[in-house]
Amino acid sequence: MNKQRIWFSLFIAMLVMALLIPASAFATGGPDPAPGEDVVITFVGPVNSKSDSIPGPWVIAGRTVQVTRQTAFNVDPSEIQVGDVVDVRARVGHQGALTALAINKVQVRQTVHFSGVIQEITDAYWMVDDRKVTIVEETVIVGDEPDVGDMADVVAQETDDGLVARRIVVVDADQTVHFPGVIKEMHDDAWLIATPAGDKRVLITEDTVIEGDDPDVGDGVNVWAQATSEGLVATRIHVTDRPSQVHFMGRIQEIADDYWVVARQKVLLTPDTEIQGPEPQVGDLAEVWGEPTADGVVASRIRVISRHRFTVIRGVVEAQSETEWVIDGRTVHVNEKTRITGDPQVGDQVVAVVQAEEDGSYTARSIHKIPQSPPQDRVTFSGFVTEIEEGSPTKWVVTRTATPNREAATWVVWVSESTQIWPKDAEVEVGSWVKGFGEPNEDESVNALAVRVVDAPRAAFAGEIQQQPASGVIGDWVIDGVTVHVTDATRVIGAPEDWGGYAQGYGALNPDGSIDAIVIGPMPH
Repeated sequence: MNKQRIWFSLFIAMLVMALLIPASAFATGGPDPAPGEDVVITFVGPVNSKSDSIPGPWVIAGRTVQVTRQTAFNVDPSEIQVGDVVDVRARVGHQGALTALAINKVQVRQTVHFSGVIQEITDAYWMVDDRKVTIVEETVIVGDEPDVGDMADVVAQETDDGLVARRIVVVDADQTVHFPGVIKEMHDDAWLIATPAGDKRVLITEDTVIEGDDPDVGDGVNVWAQATSEGLVATRIHVTDRPSQVHFMGRIQEIADDYWVVARQKVLLTPDTEIQGPEPQVGDLAEVWGEPTADGVVASRIRVISRHRFTVIRGVVEAQSETEWVIDGRTVHVNEKTRITGDPQVGDQVVAVVQAEEDGSYTARSIHKIPQSPPQDRVTFSGFVTEIEEGSPTKWVVTRTATPNREAATWVVWVSESTQIWPKDAEVEVGSWVKGFGEPNEDESVNALAVRVVDAPRAAFAGEIQQQPASGVIGDWVIDGVTVHVTDATRVIGAPEDWGGYAQGYGALNPDGSIDAIVIGPMPH
């Protein structure tokens, strides 16, 4: 970009503003400036550079601002670093020169986007790729039924208490994960791969097929891997001397002369990088095309999308028509391109991603119904059906086996013609896993209102090996008190004699509390 042209444009804009626009348009409060008085403006942006001492010039959002000993700060000036976002109140002086009256550091909460293996599931939080993600009522969870060992794509908000999940997409672990990247580190048992979605650690086993060129740090790879409770286990890696092109989108988190940080990824700029769209600011969206390297993505093209173009509206659907909805008092246009999920109706809570039009109206790109938690006077249940007594209503005994994350529990559930069972053609029998909710009775039984029939959940196991087959791996194991069935279908990582007496893994839970192992391997201890 031509910096001389940018500075000249800024100078002309400031001069025109000072000469032609009424000073009251820029005043932050109080009476209009008298003729000849300086105009006061406010703006928000990142600190591009700062002087070593005060007084001295700072560059904020591309504007040079003179900082004086009279400039007010909300924190010690030494705590403000290059890249931090600040709110500036400045006086426009002779020929558009800016003098800072106040500079306040803005606490920016970044949106984090990452993917990884689900290592733990509780009602309050999930562990994904060694990160604790808090689950709240507003968290939107879509995709496959979540289980330990599945893959999760997480969008979360940084808070003082950690990451709070806004949206999670779950992908069943039975599907092979595939992604391109660049080799960042190489070890005998694991490689670190740099990808646009962040660094990914993949485990290398004796079964991993490595093909193509001889691998080295900086080479491009295409990775196929299986998600396990230990992480991603590489099944196949194709190596090329030249990395493949990548394409991704995310928020601009930092802007420097030779690089940007977009969606937590370092994007390297070169003289050949083509930058399209409006002047970039921290917080804008950026679409990036480039070549991944161990140092970051070398951008061939970047398209900037103003952060004001899209916004998120949360609220209640107050009215609906074919072309317009009213959400939280705001009229939102819908059309054939609007993606609507969850069948929201009037009265439902929704989250909508909308595009702000030039006339101030909104057009919805997507609208998603937020699932409502059952009322406090309703009882939720989940477990194996261990007994069925036909009648009107039918009596079920639902038993949840104890796991490391949940205590054992039993419910007597009454199922009537008014109970909604999904799928509608589901045949419930002893051994089926069900989850649902209903109204409690005085004897603590439950009148079921809704029931969902699903596959039995996966459960993790880990700990000391207390019993194992006399030879080989196939047979029954006892690991920290849990019986684990290992079969020909179980993926075994390494040799048991090298596990040091400890093992971990995950598998399908059985009604008796045992686990049919899908993966078993060594446990660090």
